[in-house]
Amino acid sequence: MRNTRAALRYAKAALSTSLEQNNETALAQDMEAIRSVFTENSELLAFLQNPVVNNAAKADTVNKVFPNL
Repeated sequence: MRNTRAALRYAKAALSTSLEQNNETALAQDMEAIRSVFTENSELLAFLQNPVVNNAAKADTVNKVFPNL
């Protein structure tokens, strides 16, 4: 999703919401945790980018990998 219009919109929305709620530090920590997982696990990234895998399975996987985010 990097460098896409959708990614930029989501990033702006997340930042705006975190600023409104005064918890930008938490957002930064969450984003770093997500980046770390994808950096260390190329198989997860490949799974999520695979067009054959349905979106429900991808969403379920993301919810299991990041249950607290």
